[in-house]
Amino acid sequence: MRKSYTRSYWLLFLMSVCSQALHADTEDSLRTLFDKATSDTARVNRLIELSNFSMSKDLSKLESYAIQAKDLSEKIGFTWGKAQSYRYLGLYFYFQGRNGEAIDSWKKGIEHYKATGDKANMARLLSNIGAVYFNESQDVEALSYYLQSQKVAEEIGDTARLMSALGNIGAIYGKKKQTFDQALRYDQRALDMARQRQDNNVIGTMASNVGEIYLEMGNDSSALAYFEESLKACR
Repeated sequence: MRKSYTRSYWLLFLMSVCSQALHADTEDSLRTLFDKATSDTARVNRLIELSNFSMSKDLSKLESYAIQAKDLSEKIGFTWGKAQSYRYLGLYFYFQGRNGEAIDSWKKGIEHYKATGDKANMARLLSNIGAVYFNESQDVEALSYYLQSQKVAEEIGDTARLMSALGNIGAIYGKKKQTFDQALRYDQRALDMARQRQDNNVIGTMASNVGEIYLEMGNDSSALAYFEESLKACR
């Protein structure tokens, strides 16, 4: 069974967000900054930081902080704050297994990010929605969102998100023998980019994916070469 690039890379992204929160201030210090904020915009930003912090601590607080940020952002017309609020609300719903609500929140976030010209976060949420559909085996919908994420990432030259989109598209095409050639094209492009960046996490995943396709195609020598590259990258 072919390894799912969507699961591995997207979850690594979520872990990196949580890691950032763990290295931030304590919740008490963030609350103090919120209390000392002199503008509503600053209060929204502190609430977003508290949402980020709470992801690895307490999901009920994540929901509470994100809702407070959303409500305050709507009150003052802070579009970027609304986008960020819906992003974190989507993460809350995702962690709760409430996928439909996660998708709805992220779609709203995308519209607000679009209004602010924040294409990097647009690509992020498009990929997130695609990942939810992928995990539900709704491949047509997943592919549509992954392709949108790829397009946006290419527009802004965001290599990290582009690698993610390419690998996710490859994961869909890698499900069927009839589309193995397309899977290899997307996977190989992502792998080449990872090699240039010396990103061993992505190299390990993508080389393994390419190897498994070649194994399914009966090309054992090529499969072995990619598996060895994956093993070396993961050491």
